Amino acid sequence: MSPDKITNGLFQPQPIKPTIQPQTVAIPIIASPLEAINLATKILMGASGINIYQAKTCVYHAVLTHLLDILDLIPPLIAFGDSGTGKTWLLKQLSYFVYNPKELNVKTSAALRRLLTPNTTAIVEEADKIDEQLIINRSAKATSQIAVTEEREQGGWQIVTHDIFGATIVHRRKPPADIALRNRSVYIATKLNSGNYRIDDSAENSVIAEFAKSIKFSDIRGKGRTQDVWLPLISVGRELSDTDWLNYADIQMELDRQRFLVGQDYEPQKAVESIVEMNLKKLSSVPLKDIKRDLKDYHDVYLTIVQIDELCNILGYKVTHTDGYPEVKAK
Repeated sequence: MSPDKITNGLFQPQPIKPTIQPQTVAIPIIASPLEAINLATKILMGASGINIYQAKTCVYHAVLTHLLDILDLIPPLIAFGDSGTGKTWLLKQLSYFVYNPKELNVKTSAALRRLLTPNTTAIVEEADKIDEQLIINRSAKATSQIAVTEEREQGGWQIVTHDIFGATIVHRRKPPADIALRNRSVYIATKLNSGNYRIDDSAENSVIAEFAKSIKFSDIRGKGRTQDVWLPLISVGRELSDTDWLNYADIQMELDRQRFLVGQDYEPQKAVESIVEMNLKKLSSVPLKDIKRDLKDYHDVYLTIVQIDELCNILGYKVTHTDGYPEVKAK
């Protein structure tokens, strides 16, 4: 079933034209939750250049949307990347797996405020200019009551209180500027996919919805914002015994924690240190090209190899050049 389409008449998103035209993917009969998860993961990987761990994160977030009646908090899912990297197709595919999807084609925060409804999954394209506080408020029941100005039937205007708690999935060109939203969201950096972009209008989420009911949420509130964001998703991964993804989630939690410590302005030196420390927990040495990639993906910081080399030396790390390829080692 296609999601509802809502527009305020002010904005019509420009469709992204992929290099290869969309192809329809036949959906086989799904016999188990694991098959449904794997199929959804495969479809999302085809929709953009995201990797398997990012795709599973999106699917596990989709699972959570079916539990809005029992969750007190659901982190926004934010896909960001350059034009043509599959953000629109990613959201399109996700809309087939989430609970009660509502496509909100709006340009202004005022329009979005009027259209947000509780117990839905709001899907918003080109959300770079949308009020970020509105997305934060929607993500938690404790903050989801907002004041909205409405026109009276007898004329004039009145201020009423609306509950807008629900799931939110948006795409943007850049990560949010608001540090509060950054620390309360899950991020997916899209990349150009050289394969085919996939669209399917017959995907069903009944198996995923049924699977969601079996998940046990014993420890989904953590000791900080980072854990509050990731623990509900981790509960889904545990239910599926997805060890590889759980290891990925642990790394992402640590990266998000480091990102929180770095702060809103993302001072390059602190950003480099957080990425280096995160990688050195897994490896004895890390190529600077990988540090450069992670700085862009996780902190939206763009540095050259030479700049990273210099900052690593300032921070006290040892930088070696093996076969001409610089690597950083522990202090």
